[in-house]
Amino acid sequence: MGLSESKQKFFQMKQDEWRFMGGDLAEGAYNMAEDMACLQSCEEGFSPPTVKLYGWKKPTLTIGYSQQPSKLINLEKARQLDIPIIRRPTGGRVLLHCEELTYSLIAPNDHPLLGGDLKKSMCVISDMLIGCLVKLGCSKDDIQFALPSKSRSQSGPACFSLANHYELTCRGKKIIGSAQRRMKRAFLQHGSLILEFNRPLLNSLLFFKSSRLAQENLIKLTESSISIDEYFGKQISFKQTVKVFKEEFANFLQSRLTLGILNDRETEYREQWLKNCEL
Repeated sequence: MGLSESKQKFFQMKQDEWRFMGGDLAEGAYNMAEDMACLQSCEEGFSPPTVKLYGWKKPTLTIGYSQQPSKLINLEKARQLDIPIIRRPTGGRVLLHCEELTYSLIAPNDHPLLGGDLKKSMCVISDMLIGCLVKLGCSKDDIQFALPSKSRSQSGPACFSLANHYELTCRGKKIIGSAQRRMKRAFLQHGSLILEFNRPLLNSLLFFKSSRLAQENLIKLTESSISIDEYFGKQISFKQTVKVFKEEFANFLQSRLTLGILNDRETEYREQWLKNCEL
């Protein structure tokens, strides 16, 4: 069944307008539930293209939608430290969200700026993210698209131990991790820019069969990833990063990004997703 006439008009009228949400810290389950709610509503033609920028109120682990937490996470350690485990609506490996900026983009698959298949849209969004990093103060010469890895099976359980194609590296190390979920008419892409990376904490929360493997993974994480404070040699605040990303997103998307909130349909979907995303 196709889109109704009213929904078709909504898509036509709203694709050049972008809603902005977030700019603050929230609980991990709410962050993921809202991303999925916006995607579902956009898929049905009831939500405009949306940019979300947000942080995390407390350290939180997320896993990809098809991952098995017991095979990847030290569940007892996570319980001891009161660290929630949340299932993302996208794929990918284990992430520890703490001192970071998370971006989220939800739009129709045929959006004039971001439309196309998964690779094309990820490439365009990566170009936008490069602009954000440069505006934040990174040298453009330091930033590159990641090359496909030939050793994916040996990369470890953590997202930042491996840079996938079209993700961004800085000085050869992963700086932004991203994932995308596509539905029939709309897609969601979200990703993490780590401001300060607590690798020992993340490593302690992962499941390993031996202490040797745990130590090897910590070394691999250090060699394969870089955070903003490591790049600049100083801390860059969450608020400053949000400001820069919002300005650059608005410039790239040719939109002033209108501040908005969830509509009734999205609120209903968020409540449904909240029941299932926390493990």
